[in-house]
Amino acid sequence: YCSFPSSLLPNQAETIEIFLQTIEQDIQNVLQLTNEYNLNVACLYIGGGTPTSFSETHFRKFVDILKRYFPRTVKREFTFEAGRVDSLSKLKLEQMHVLGINRISLNPQTLNEKTLKLIGRQHSLSEFYKWYYYVKTNYPEWTINADIILGLPQENIEDVRFTLSQLKEFTPHNITIHTLAFKKGTELFQDVGRYYQVNTLSQMAILASDFMQKLNQEAYYLYRQHYILGNLENIGYAIKGY
Repeated sequence: YCSFPSSLLPNQAETIEIFLQTIEQDIQNVLQLTNEYNLNVACLYIGGGTPTSFSETHFRKFVDILKRYFPRTVKREFTFEAGRVDSLSKLKLEQMHVLGINRISLNPQTLNEKTLKLIGRQHSLSEFYKWYYYVKTNYPEWTINADIILGLPQENIEDVRFTLSQLKEFTPHNITIHTLAFKKGTELFQDVGRYYQVNTLSQMAILASDFMQKLNQEAYYLYRQHYILGNLENIGYAIKGY
């Protein structure tokens, strides 16, 4: 889940093996239900957090599990979340290709280098650019989604404007505009008052919405989270047909 920091993923092979077995059991349970009700899987999303945080060895085992139960049977959309580009590799991308995915999520969160360092992201902007263009060049048939977050610590309107202007250069098929939501166990949660600037956040959200219109991206889903700033929301945008 998104609030589980994958930096804490244990190194013990035995623990990871148990985790993989649990995922496999969960898949079996879901497919048993779909079979009982004669349902077909049209869309499948692998992620939320970051399954690419597995080592290459365990990532291959994970993909083998997915191939066993979903042998290219997903009809419409098969997404793999690779949000943290610092956890990507060419081998993992090739494994996703073999699996048959057609949509990938690459999430910079911001395109301001200073903010990435401040929030503890392990990738640089150059690393994000490298992997984005690698995927776009080598897997042109994939739909690419990119996430950004409004309300990150010490970011202002101009910082958000810069991130949006850079996204224009990338032209991802989908862009998800999140608003920062505080998790109870984080240091930021203890200092929520510093960041709760409703007027500024509303301006950021309006700026992002206007920008998406200029990119011909249409809103297609919306959801809110607990402790989300300014009572705003997360909105997914997409180019028509994606």
